[in-house]
Amino acid sequence: MGWYWIAAGIVLIAVEVAAPSYFFLLSLGLAAILVGILLLAGVLGGTGWAVLVFCVIAGASVIPLALFAKKHKAG
Repeated sequence: MGWYWIAAGIVLIAVEVAAPSYFFLLSLGLAAILVGILLLAGVLGGTGWAVLVFCVIAGASVIPLALFAKKHKAG
């Protein structure tokens, strides 16, 4: 199951690179990759925990990345 999370994270990051959305998809992609790694390492015990950890990481990373994007916005 961890490989699915990693693949989804890579797809989200690729979409972010192709069509910038101000780091929103980047944070989701990084969260998905981290959850995939944790699943492969055996740290997370199931899908429920994986979804919970994904939501926490994604939610916690959106705000700092949005502030970074606002600060470094071209124009």
